[in-house]
Formats: sequence, C-alpha cells, structure tokens
Amino acid sequence: MSDIDFRAGDVLTIACAFTEATVAGVARSHVSIRWPWWRRDPDAEGFDWNGNVAITDEAAELFRTDPPAGRLRAGQACRVGIPPTVVHVIAAQTFDPPLETGWLPRPAREIVVLRHGESEDASAVEQGTGLNPDDDMPLTISLLFRPFAFLDAGAGGSAISDAGGGVRADTGGGARADGGGGAGVDGGGYAGVDVVDRYERAWHFTGPWGWHAYDGRGGAPAWPLTLLADGGGPAVAERTARVAAATRTGSHEAEIERWCRASGAEPLIR
Repeated sequence: MSDIDFRAGDVLTIACAFTEATVAGVARSHVSIRWPWWRRDPDAEGFDWNGNVAITDEAAELFRTDPPAGRLRAGQACRVGIPPTVVHVIAAQTFDPPLETGWLPRPAREIVVLRHGESEDASAVEQGTGLNPDDDMPLTISLLFRPFAFLDAGAGGSAISDAGGGVRADTGGGARADGGGGAGVDGGGYAGVDVVDRYERAWHFTGPWGWHAYDGRGGAPAWPLTLLADGGGPAVAERTARVAAATRTGSHEAEIERWCRASGAEPLIR
C-alpha cells in the first residue's frame, strides 16, 4: 500500500516486481496473461472476469512481459511486471464504497498515469493507465516532483467519471473491459486554495493547470504569493508561511518548467 496522497500533476517512479505467469491466449493486438495477483470477486454484480489481463507491445503500455508480448505463444510461461518507469498523474480518485471491478481487492482509490514524454490530451475520450496504488501487486511508487506542492490543500469533493482506461481485464474472446470505470471523488485531489499575487490579484487554485483569476483577466499569478485563509491558528500560520517562503524567489513559469523537465510532457491547456 502506498502512503502517498496522490495529486494530478505528480511525477512518479513506478515499478512492479516481475512475477511468473502463463500466456492464456494470443490475439493480433495483444496477449492475454493469466494474472498472477488478483482474485475473482464472487460478490461482484454484472462482472464475469476470467482471470486474464491483456498486455500489448504498444509504447504506452506500462506492464511488460519477459519475453516481449510479440514473441509469446498460448500456454507459454513468462514473467509480467513494470520495469522502473517515470510517469505523471492526470487523475486521482477515491471510491467510497470501494469500486466493483470483478476482481479483488476492490480499489478504494485510483490514479491514472501517462508515461514520461506523453502529454495529456484534453480532447481524448480515454487516455492513460488506471492503477490501484493499494493493490496486492508488488508495486513500488515514489514521488519525484509535485508542482506547486506548497499549495497542497487536501482532497476535494466533486464527483467525476473516470478519466483513464484502467488495466485491461480480458473478459474472453479478445474483448478488453475497463477495470477503472465508475464515478469517483475528485479527479485531481485538490480542494481549491485562494492566494493573492504580487500585484494584489486574487487567484483560485484547483490544481497545477487550474489557476483562475477572480478579476477574469487571465494570465498567470506573479510571485510572491500570499495565502488567503479563513480563520487562524498554528496550522493556518504554518501554511501561510510555507507559501510565502516557497514563492519568495522563482516564478509561476519556472515551476511549470520544472514539471516539464521532470515529466517530459507539456502542461494541459484547458
């Protein structure tokens, strides 16, 4: 189980220890692997998972097989896992109750990630790979960089639909069912924070690509920033000091550039 409270924009390193598996079938576009980790969920309604997961040779595929998928044959032994890979998060969701997928464990949260160098496409109906960071797969996840981490405000509460494709559970006959569908809470992991910039313009922050000027004039906030917070007390004072210290030097544009270097991608333009 990962103890990271994931946010959209997080740049991560992720790996999954390669594990012995068997090839259940081969199709033109993918191979079906008898998944060595999940268990069929006997109480799931409307699902009939056959125990297989589809793996492709596509560049965007996180999971890899050894030997490579294109060389596998039905009934062959192989290993499946994720080599150490840099990814960035485009959505982070929680599910209460945990989501029914047809297999166990049921996810209580999900992240949707893109590989290093792949930019998010706002017009895409489905993009990225959905992962349960608390799965019983032997995942190792580390946080490399979080843009605007000084404005880390905690989880939000808007309901959205899943932005990613999930791990593709093979339902038999070559069809690939999305393992990450359904409604979740907050696609970015941010509750929203208000700040004032150097020119006394007020801004609402809802994530690294979600900066909204209250005066409607657009642009980007000029550092340093001052946190606008209701109430007082040590916690608010600490957060206010953290924002002021983090933005005393540098700029909004430099923070975006740091993210671009870490992710190898371009920021989402909404």
